[in-house]
Amino acid sequence: MPIHCKQCKKPVSQLNLKQADVVQTPEFSEWIVDLILVCPHCSQQYAAALPSGDLTPMETHNG
Repeated sequence: MPIHCKQCKKPVSQLNLKQADVVQTPEFSEWIVDLILVCPHCSQQYAAALPSGDLTPMETHNG
């Protein structure tokens, strides 16, 4: 089920990545991934902060 952009109201099943920086928060000294995601229809930007502890490694295939 797609979400809808708050700006253009179009359904969005995938957002474009503009930025994914790993930074340390000054308040708590916690490491986070600071994300900026963009609507593919109207270029509305959305900010999100993901605690680095929430990251899950994905399986990689070498070969």
